Amino acid sequence: MEAHKVRFPGSKVELRFLFDADEIDDVYAKVFRELSDRGGIRGFRPGKAPAKIVRRNYEQEIIQQMAWMGLIEDYCNNIIEEKGIEPIEDPTFPDLEELRLAENKPLAFTISFIVRPIPEIGQYKGVHIFKPSAEVTEEDIDEELRKLQQDAAEEVEPDRDEIRAGDMVTAKVTVKPVGADETLEEGEEDFEIGSSRYTPPIDTEMIGKKVGDTVAVEHTYPEDYEAPELAGKNVIVAATIGKIVELKLPEINDEFAKSIGEFADLDDLRSTLRDQVAKHLREWAESEAESNALAVIMAHADVDLPPSIVARAAALSFEQFKADLEREKLSIEEFTDFSQTTEEELRANEIMRATTRLRFSAVIDEIRRREEIEIEAEDFDTAIAAFAADADVTADFVRQSMVVQEDLEEQLRERALRDKTIAFILANCEVEEVPREQYEDVKERARDELLKEVDDEAAQQPEEADPQPDAEGAAPGQDRTQPEQPDDALTTDEAGQ
Repeated sequence: MEAHKVRFPGSKVELRFLFDADEIDDVYAKVFRELSDRGGIRGFRPGKAPAKIVRRNYEQEIIQQMAWMGLIEDYCNNIIEEKGIEPIEDPTFPDLEELRLAENKPLAFTISFIVRPIPEIGQYKGVHIFKPSAEVTEEDIDEELRKLQQDAAEEVEPDRDEIRAGDMVTAKVTVKPVGADETLEEGEEDFEIGSSRYTPPIDTEMIGKKVGDTVAVEHTYPEDYEAPELAGKNVIVAATIGKIVELKLPEINDEFAKSIGEFADLDDLRSTLRDQVAKHLREWAESEAESNALAVIMAHADVDLPPSIVARAAALSFEQFKADLEREKLSIEEFTDFSQTTEEELRANEIMRATTRLRFSAVIDEIRRREEIEIEAEDFDTAIAAFAADADVTADFVRQSMVVQEDLEEQLRERALRDKTIAFILANCEVEEVPREQYEDVKERARDELLKEVDDEAAQQPEEADPQPDAEGAAPGQDRTQPEQPDDALTTDEAGQ
């Protein structure tokens, strides 16, 4: 027997077998012995009926099916294990009715598998990345105090009608295309004048204006703007001022600190704010480091995802989305109407999201496998605690839930493995800390350099040949289609048969 493993795009693997006539006869002989051992053939004790008598007492279809199953069990299963094939879907076998399985004749056939994708990944140790500094400055504390001061401000009607920076203004806003009367958006909005929070900066245009005045700004929204009705549009944003409120800010002192919480004085408040800001900055810095490291690794990874797996994951995600809408008393038709999209676009988006998730999972799993990362009891406890915090429940509640929800424990163990693998990646990165005020520029430059590296790598890759059909009934050693990566053959002797 010869067995050839051939790998194709989409994580498809074919095992192509060639049995000579003697091997097929051995399989049939085993079937006849098994049927004879069953007994029930008139005139013969169990195990004594010769093959020609067994042949006359059983339908040819039954004998052929048993021979086929024997072939799979005695030969094919061992070769599948020997070749290290790990199917993630049921394999595709040839149709027995079309298979030329008969005594005294050689046999060639192919079994197809969809297997676990094995990513090609680049460097994942010693990756150079950036992260922002988490150093807390006095300016940071002052800014937090200003926010608290703003929150505690008293709203009063001013004895003036002219708008100043710092005022709160209520205005009716309309958005229309340039040169057209069509209204794209309309509604009432509140503005904090001079806060630089608005795009376009229509709030600054209101400074010096009065109640009843209308200000207008021309603006072009980017093509990828979150509101589809405005994306890529050149518009006029107009605001008619309806109301002015002046914010009377309290003085930042010891009395202010005592008024907003259990603080002894202003120094006590500043100390608490320092701790809070430090925690936030540390978490942000670590999140940025993780994101940047994974971006580099994923950019240089090639994952040959099976289309069927992507389609199944996307379909499940879409059905979950529909179920979430139903809980909000919305149908998919109603959602597409008000979001100005289509079900086809939503499904396409789910396919992209599923592809991203599956690529990420495959790469992380490959690094975990290479580094032989396993979780300990404390890792699992950490995963439970994190899940409990996200769900706003206790860790004991999560443990009790695992008894009822059979798949919850598996999900948490997968989360623990993922988190431990990512922690391993970060621990082995070369991390350069940059001042916060420089970080976004540095991050943008690093992103551009990464994109250029990926483009250069893609340009150096040879073009793959399109699959070409071969003659029907080709022997296992003769490819019926052009493989991505042929493996060497395995003979009966090598398989230990």
